[in-house]
Amino acid sequence: MGLYTSVEKAQSYLEAIDVKAGVYRGFDSEGYPLELSVRRRADARWYSFGTHEEVSIRVDETKPKQEAELREILVTLLAYLRVLPENVSETSLAELVELALAHGDVDS
Repeated sequence: MGLYTSVEKAQSYLEAIDVKAGVYRGFDSEGYPLELSVRRRADARWYSFGTHEEVSIRVDETKPKQEAELREILVTLLAYLRVLPENVSETSLAELVELALAHGDVDS
């Protein structure tokens, strides 16, 4: 489970080979699915000529939110971290995201 505070941080951490293999699934904080892809770009640094693969992430707001699935993932994570609220059924998705960011392993 990875928690990232920005698309840029997630892109820098995720491996292109894993994205191509379909290892990751992602959601934004509202439950919209993330579209993960790999793009090739020219690499002309002094020590490397050729192409470089980089991960691209975009929110796919054309697909329905998957709040229930994100909620289930966050509840599992918070239970593992032993910070699950007692009234979890009454806790909003935004509050669960906030708790996960406060207690989880963020941006790594």
